[in-house]
Amino acid sequence: STPGRGRGGRGGGGGVSRGPVIERKIVQGPPPKNRVFVTHIPYDWTDQDILGVMVTAGDVEKLTLFSDDCGRPTGNALVVYQTDSGAKKAVEDLDGAALGEQEISVTFARGSEGKPPAQQGGRGGGSSIKHAAPKG
Repeated sequence: STPGRGRGGRGGGGGVSRGPVIERKIVQGPPPKNRVFVTHIPYDWTDQDILGVMVTAGDVEKLTLFSDDCGRPTGNALVVYQTDSGAKKAVEDLDGAALGEQEISVTFARGSEGKPPAQQGGRGGGSSIKHAAPKG
C-alpha cells in the first residue's frame, strides 16, 4: 500500500472515515473466587429463602436473583461471599442440595458480576439484596 492512499492500495477516497477504531483490552488474572452461580432454584423461592440456604456456607455480601423480561424468576442467582472460602464451601456443600423437589446446582461464577454465564441467557433483570453478617 502506498502511503496516503488508504487500505488496499487504491486511491480516490481521500479522507473517507471507516468509523471509530475499537480497542479491546484483555484483563489478565484469575476471576474472583468469592462468587457462585446457583441454578435450578424453585420458581416460588424468594431471595430471602435462597439467602437462608446460602449463608450456611459463609457470610454473604450480595445475592442477585435473576428474572426474565416479564419479571418472572429464571431459577438462577449470583451469590457473592465475603471470602473465597465461603464460596468454596457453598460449591462443596450445597451443589446438589435439595430445595423443595429440585436439586440446585452451585458452581463458581464466570464472567462479570451481575450477569449469568452466557449459556444461561443474560436477558432480564434481577433483584439484589446485600446482607450484612451479624456481629458477635
